Amino acid sequence: MSLLTADDIMKVNRFYRYINQHYESFIINSLGALNTIFGYRRTTYCVLAEKGDGTKYVREIGSDSISPDLLALYKDEYYKQDMFIWEFRKKAHSAKSNCLFKLSDFMTLEEFQKTEYGRAMAGYNLGYFASLTTAVVSGAPIYSINVFKTLDEPDFTPKEVELLELTARAFTDSFVQYKMHVELKNSVDMIRSYTDSLNFGFAIADDLRNIVFNNATYMYCASRITNKKDVYFINQDLLDIIEEKIGMPLSDFSGSATLELEKYDINLSADAAIFDRNVRRHIYINIYDKRKPPQTLGRFAEAEEAPERAAPPDKERFTGREREIIDLMLEGLNNQQIANKLYISIFTVKTHIKNIFNKLDVSTRIEALSKLEKMK
Repeated sequence: MSLLTADDIMKVNRFYRYINQHYESFIINSLGALNTIFGYRRTTYCVLAEKGDGTKYVREIGSDSISPDLLALYKDEYYKQDMFIWEFRKKAHSAKSNCLFKLSDFMTLEEFQKTEYGRAMAGYNLGYFASLTTAVVSGAPIYSINVFKTLDEPDFTPKEVELLELTARAFTDSFVQYKMHVELKNSVDMIRSYTDSLNFGFAIADDLRNIVFNNATYMYCASRITNKKDVYFINQDLLDIIEEKIGMPLSDFSGSATLELEKYDINLSADAAIFDRNVRRHIYINIYDKRKPPQTLGRFAEAEEAPERAAPPDKERFTGREREIIDLMLEGLNNQQIANKLYISIFTVKTHIKNIFNKLDVSTRIEALSKLEKMK
């Protein structure tokens, strides 16, 4: 029989809604929700991983409520001696339906305090703790949120355990969506980085007249065609021109078409895809400058007309992901540290940095940092 009340269930629902509002702050929101909704003020997040050679390590750890000294000691030293963590890892992988693990699942508090890590925690007035974990695939990093109690607080009650188990399942389900969001954002950023190097405009419009994707060259060409500067009016005016040329709303357009303007050619092609169980139509728009032959790669070739193209402002030259990486480069982080910080592969980091180098017209990191410092 459940020990939870209707108010407890509402708290879990509030937790779920809160952490899924903004995936850019998913981990921070999760810690904040445990505090504001459930009253757990001492929390940390931790990422446990393995290197290619099987070496285990703490990839990341953080907290707004636990001493940074204790976190640093754990990341550098205590995890090596902490058999609890690695027993926890085995148990997490062997019990896929269980998302919550607590100290008493493995040992008593007295036994734990005989370990070096346990004594260190006691020195910071920390005793019992529980972990909400996302570990469901063997070999994958474990992302966990840990809830701590002080030495004068008792172990988690059966009702607290049931509530935390339900909360842990909400966290795990949300984490899957969060990772999908991160992977999709990384993919979009990589596609944007690639398409920004094309010397023709490329954009995707949906059947509601929204431009859902575009490269930098599209915006440049579209602004020249419409003679507008505001992004919204650039897009809407261009779509008005396209609809006038094809003689129908974009939502009715199918197949393909080529539109000839004075200085530009616009190629259109329509496609449909199932999105959220509904068929959605998308229009792919390519804009070619008649004065420049289209290329599959490379920036606008140097030409006599090139000076009339104003250089984009420094802040608009880079994609959102590139700006994140630039900030971390300026902080002195290396490629692996940037990858760990942004939860992306080092290959992805190197690809973005290569694009940054190209946009800065440099070939070394030192040259890039020198130019970036001047842009600050």
